[in-house]
Parts: sequence; C-alpha cells; structure tokens
Amino acid sequence: MAHDDEAARYHRAAELALGQLEWCIDYLRSIHKNRLAKQLARNHAAISRRFHGKADDRSPRARA
Repeated sequence: MAHDDEAARYHRAAELALGQLEWCIDYLRSIHKNRLAKQLARNHAAISRRFHGKADDRSPRARA
C-alpha cells in the first residue's frame, strides 16, 4: 500500500509541474517571447504525451 501512495504522490507532483510549465508558457506569450514559448510548448506536449502514455496526442498549445 505504501508503494501506491508514493506513486500517487509522484504522479500528483508531475501533474503540478506540467501545470506550472503551462503557466510559464502563457506568461512568456504575454510578454511576447513567442519563440521561447513555442519551444517550451513543444517540450510540454512531448512530456505530457509520454507521461499520459499517449503516442500521438498533440496538444493545441504546441501548435500555437
């Protein structure tokens, strides 16, 4: 049971980190750092796909 709790904590931490990365991407766009935001959005999409186990799920943020 402890292993499940630890896995759930790591999963939650990863979700929070992805959320923080989304916030950073939005902030960079708001200050017109679009190239940087676009590259981070691509990274976010790749990480998210791997994390959620989806082979070809493209995030709309990566194309913005």
